[in-house]
Amino acid sequence: MTAQSRTIQSEPLKGHLAMLIFSIMVAGSFSFGVRAANLIDPGAITAARFAIAAGLIGGFAAAMPQGSPARPFVRRGAMCFWARFSRPISS
Repeated sequence: MTAQSRTIQSEPLKGHLAMLIFSIMVAGSFSFGVRAANLIDPGAITAARFAIAAGLIGGFAAAMPQGSPARPFVRRGAMCFWARFSRPISS
């Protein structure tokens, strides 16, 4: 067995392992979030979500070339995503 064939066979394994880790992180975030949400002030959570969204939107804006035809669509898509998921958490 050559090094090339071992590398190709291990790539699907790496992908499956990454998906398993991702699934565990997502599933764990729900149960951790339920417990942590009752301990943290809703205003602090909203401020953190706003800061994260502003950083992501700013990153998208900075990453797109100035004359790119996709720039307005990426910016509007990021704003729609932010508007959809940045609702305040009620206590």
